[in-house]
Amino acid sequence: MRDHGGNLDVAIRRFGGEAQAGAAGWTLVGGTPLFRLYETGDAPAAQERLAGARIWSRVFPSKSGWVRLGLPGNETEWLRLVAALSR
Repeated sequence: MRDHGGNLDVAIRRFGGEAQAGAAGWTLVGGTPLFRLYETGDAPAAQERLAGARIWSRVFPSKSGWVRLGLPGNETEWLRLVAALSR
């Protein structure tokens, strides 16, 4: 998929990432155009899983299941996120 400046390719990649997060058992809590916040059940384990794929994330001490991650900026990064969530 190449993004030619349109929103269709971006939407398709985001949907794939969201679907994969759901398949991993994560529930979307909130987000912005740049970030997503998920309830994972075990944020430190989720963070370790993402870190293994070189994906930066943030956990919250007051919410043991929450992890926040930035949305990928290009196709390679989307594929890396989907692969990390598939493990």
